[in-house]
Amino acid sequence: KRLWFTILANASHLGKLLKYCPIQKYGLPILVWKKVKSMSLTINDLTVLIATKPVVKDVSLSVAPGKVTAIIGANGAGKSELVLAAAGMLHVSKGFVHVDGQDITNEKPEAIRHAGVAAVPEGHRILPNLSVDDNLRAAGSMLATGLVETLDKTYTIFPELAKRKSQIAGTLSGGQQQMVALS
Repeated sequence: KRLWFTILANASHLGKLLKYCPIQKYGLPILVWKKVKSMSLTINDLTVLIATKPVVKDVSLSVAPGKVTAIIGANGAGKSELVLAAAGMLHVSKGFVHVDGQDITNEKPEAIRHAGVAAVPEGHRILPNLSVDDNLRAAGSMLATGLVETLDKTYTIFPELAKRKSQIAGTLSGGQQQMVALS
């Protein structure tokens, strides 16, 4: 029986994690929240239904600031659904998700991302023929304002990407590509 896992990680630790842990080759989502020293993630009594079938039932967990947590389980155990619900991509039927005490349960994904939480979907989802910087600028073009500040913040969180701004994204390692996708 194969076990798969999903990673919950503060962005301050994600760069090193992805460099040394090639989890994305298995196509599992990662839930990441922004780099803030005091930020924590709490999921309490969470249930997610798809149709009327519970795919996540009564799950509670807490991730302290600066910690990385792996959720381990067999295929179909609900790991991905838990991450997607926490990121606002699936409806939470019961329970709550808090980031640093703020309730983000069933908020729109954009609001949850603004609160600092994002789910990185399976696969790298980058533009492989463009540079790292061009990928980030293409993604950032959706922002109303603050592209330069957002790029600066991204390169601060992922200094390895700052060193590779002009490198073609498709030539990056899997973990580096995931950093671009996350950004």
